[in-house]
Amino acid sequence: MKLTSTMAFLQRLLILVLLLIPLAGFAVTYYIDSNGG
Repeated sequence: MKLTSTMAFLQRLLILVLLLIPLAGFAVTYYIDSNGG
């Protein structure tokens, strides 16, 4: 059981999610604005 590699993977995944959340929010806002919503 490689706990350290699992923790490193989860940490990387968490960082990726935290980076994608604002990006997704911006994309949705831009999409709505471009459609005159």
